[in-house]
Amino acid sequence: MKKFLKKQFSVNLNESIEYRKEVEAEERRKDNEWLMGPDCPEEGLRAHALHKFLISEGNVDEYTEQDRVKEKKLRDEIGRLNKLYDESEDTDTSILDKIEDLEDELDSMEKFDVYDIIPDGKYYDLSAFKVNKSSLDDRRYTVGDEDEMTESGRESVRNYIGEVGYDGFTKSFVNSHLDEDKIRDYAESMYNDDVYHNPEAWIDDSKRELSRKQEDEIRILERRIDRIEDQIVDLEDYQAEGHNVQSKIEDLRELIDGLKVEIEDIEESPNGDFPDEVMDDKVQELADDATSDPQYFLRDHGLEPEEFIDEEEFIDACLDADGPAHFLNHYDGSYDSIRIGEKYYEIMRIE
Repeated sequence: MKKFLKKQFSVNLNESIEYRKEVEAEERRKDNEWLMGPDCPEEGLRAHALHKFLISEGNVDEYTEQDRVKEKKLRDEIGRLNKLYDESEDTDTSILDKIEDLEDELDSMEKFDVYDIIPDGKYYDLSAFKVNKSSLDDRRYTVGDEDEMTESGRESVRNYIGEVGYDGFTKSFVNSHLDEDKIRDYAESMYNDDVYHNPEAWIDDSKRELSRKQEDEIRILERRIDRIEDQIVDLEDYQAEGHNVQSKIEDLRELIDGLKVEIEDIEESPNGDFPDEVMDDKVQELADDATSDPQYFLRDHGLEPEEFIDEEEFIDACLDADGPAHFLNHYDGSYDSIRIGEKYYEIMRIE
């Protein structure tokens, strides 16, 4: 019982709201509130745009000023005849027949004017309207300018992404809008951690620095070479005095050559740490590879493309590809532009 009462209350409330809107529309008609001209409010201009659109589509007949004058004459005449009938002492059925004929004529000429368009809130940034016409019942339209249409489209796409992610878009379209800067930042962070913690997996050992022990060994060898070279100088002076020490000099030179080979061997086989600049260069090299083929990088590391999409740029691309109406008009995806004065309005049927 409670559920029934709640439902009945909801129905009655909706009927009350619709009735109030119709009353307000009739008040606008009486006050000629939406008369075209410099004082016509923005809501009225939008209603005129929709009115013009519906007429151009052949959905309704235009209600002209001549129709308005004729309607007034008919209503005045019906009123006069009713008064005449009420005042007549005799029952004159001819008056009733005439009234009935005039009422039929009035019904047959009933057409559509801008006041039959009822404001119905907002649809995103767009103005929504319903039409108070039996043949167009339950139809809902939106009217807005180009900026409102675009921003509404953006919001619709943004909401769609928030609800279902990027699964509702083709993979090729999603992949074509990957943000390479985001991918590079991710790659640099990932490789920086890996290279610095496990450099031998990425960098050739020849890029290492000498260890402290190796540097000490080289210094010792170089000092030995210096001492031997000093000995050779002394021996050469001694040889100049006529002494035969050539074989000794040659032996010392051979010893120097052997020590230099030892130094070269040490330098060619460094076992110290990798320099920071070498590791930084490797990180940049790997990041370059990631951005050169971002889709392969994402697949290779089990990453989802949508994690690397600039949402706002993606939304812009959606609107550029399909237009805002594609994401706003779930009735047929179309829209029309109608000019009122110097301004164009975009119109869609959404229900």
